[in-house]
Amino acid sequence: SDVDRTGITEVTNAEAQAALAAGEHIKLLCEAVREGDTVRASVRPTRLPASNPLAQVRQTSSAVTFETDTLHHLTVIEGDTDPTTTAFGMLVDMINIARGRFH
Repeated sequence: SDVDRTGITEVTNAEAQAALAAGEHIKLLCEAVREGDTVRASVRPTRLPASNPLAQVRQTSSAVTFETDTLHHLTVIEGDTDPTTTAFGMLVDMINIARGRFH
């Protein structure tokens, strides 16, 4: 399916200043939600309160939050990555593509 995308460059200076004034951060979030037999996916700038773990992600760090019926919100944060970590991730993705695990 298609992914609804809006880039971080669409955020205006005024929007960024308003978020900071409200104690929030704007982060580029990727979201995937299962709806029956389909998945709705999007990537867009999102205002987050400073208390949200995803708002704390900086520079080359990355994070994912899982929302489940039993764990509610489980967030995993990867610390600052380096070129080796990035290269390994790309290699794993290519292997999975070659094995047909990505559709």
